[in-house]
This record gives sequence, C-alpha cells and structure tokens, in this order.
Amino acid sequence: MSPLPSASRRLPAFFIVQCLLLIAYCASTSASSFPLTLTDALNASITMERAPQRIVSMAPSNTETVFALGAGSRLVGVTDYCDYPPEAKDVESIGTFADASLERIVSLQPDLVLAARFNSLDVINGLKRLGIPVFALAPDEIESTMDGIRDIGALIGNEDAAKDLLECMNARIANVNRLVSQIPETDRPRVLWGRLEVPMYSAGPGSYIHDLLQTAGGRNIVGDSKAAWPQVGLETLVDRNPQVIIVSTDPSRLRAEIVRLQNTDAWREIDAIQTGRVLHIETDLLQRPGPRLVDALEAVARALHPNRFRAETISD
Repeated sequence: MSPLPSASRRLPAFFIVQCLLLIAYCASTSASSFPLTLTDALNASITMERAPQRIVSMAPSNTETVFALGAGSRLVGVTDYCDYPPEAKDVESIGTFADASLERIVSLQPDLVLAARFNSLDVINGLKRLGIPVFALAPDEIESTMDGIRDIGALIGNEDAAKDLLECMNARIANVNRLVSQIPETDRPRVLWGRLEVPMYSAGPGSYIHDLLQTAGGRNIVGDSKAAWPQVGLETLVDRNPQVIIVSTDPSRLRAEIVRLQNTDAWREIDAIQTGRVLHIETDLLQRPGPRLVDALEAVARALHPNRFRAETISD
C-alpha cells in the first residue's frame, strides 16, 4: 500500500506563512463602541461597559479567536486543551474543557469569560451569580462560527480587527465555493467523518463538521440524519457505502487499521476501505470552530478532490 495520505500535512510551507501573515495583518486593534450589549448562544444578554483587560477562555476555539484578533496578551486563563497558538500554553490553566474550576476562574479576577458548548452550566451560572460577565458561543456551522468571531471582536474592543480577519477568511471560503461550484454532483464523493469502529459517531446536519464536508464538495452519507451527532452502525455504513472516510485517528496506527478492515467481513465491502481512501485530518482543525476553519475547509476540499484542489489553486 502506498504511504498514507494525510490531508492535514498537505499545506505547503509558503501557504501556511501566507495565512499567518494575513492573520497578523488583520489583527490591528480598534475600539468598539461601549457600552455594548449582545445576546449569546444561551439567549442571555451581556453588557460590557468597557473593553475587558482580563479574559478567560473556556474553549480552545475561543482562545484561538482572541489570539487571532491580537488580544492574546489579555488572556489570563485558558483550558488544558488550549495549545494553539503555542503562546496559549503559557497562559494559566483553569482545568479541562468540560470540567473547568470555578474557584480558579474566580481567582483570576476576569472581567470577561468566553464560554462554549459543553462547558459546565453549573460553572457558567456560578460565575454569573458572582457578577462576572460570561458570553457563551455555540457555533454549529461556518456562518455561526464567523458570527462568533465578530461577536468576540466587538466584546473585547477589537471590532475592526475582527472585520478585517473575517474579510480574509471570507475571501478564502469564496474561492473554495467557486471551485466546488464547478464540480458536478455526480463527481462529489460520498463521505463520512468519524472513527473506524462501530457504533460510529458521525456528524449530521446542525454540526460544524457536516457544514465543512458539504461546503468542501462532499456528500455526507448521514446528511439526512435528524441528529447533529448520529450513531452509525456497520449495516448503515455498508448500505450507504462512503467513498471517502475522514478520521482523526492517530496516523501512525491508521495504515494498519485499514489493512485489518480490508480483511474484515462487511468492512471490506465499503469503497473507502477497499481503495484505502481513509484520510487523516487533525482533530484540532476539524473540531475547533474558529479562525482556522478556512484551513480545515481547504484541507477537506483537498482530501475529497485532490486533482481539483491543488494547494496553489486554492491560494490563487
């Protein structure tokens, strides 16, 4: 078998540098109009009297957004999983994503906490009872991710930086849309995101990953699911027969796993297993709806349409 393709490793060095320079350029700071009132994903209103100087992020995607907007120096607390950009690892930890410490957050004396889906509601409500401003985000598609970046920019006083960053991101998304629009429906592969085990949890409508798969020119085999994160059994996998499976499994183990499944009843009937089109894309890219969503979108597009989405084509 040929070396395992890894879509996350296909970004050429010059393109990564170009993207980082664009983000750095877009991170010019400007003041929003204060006082400012916004409504968050929990349908709760928050009013900021002034730009916050001590920010706690309860999710890696929020952390990446704050850094991309040029305000990383104002972060005083992040989760154990906040590891991008590398500077985020130098910020004090508040605990895990799902089990952050209320006491630790309070001790950091934040004037804004950026929460997210799956954070503990007990912690969020405890912060609110103490009078600490909390803004929760729950992006479930590309558009709502972009809205969240705009909201964070306004809340932290970097509204123009967010506007510039979004313009950069929208240009890259538009380029993918332009290329995908040229691909006939019959040439768009049946695709599945998940893990190589059953029952498999995959991404259906109402999930960020589903939106990425569809926008990148794929046909999500669970795109008719009524759940955002449906379970998929082996019988369904064989019946719907994905041509591409995208996983975030450890790439060092993935090749052996494909070989095993090529010799396993039922699994070996699936096109993606037969052809070895089981592609690795980093978990951090696919499961962090933030500024790097454009990197994720382009990585998925290359994985699904390697002949159409050469790196130089996407970046033109």
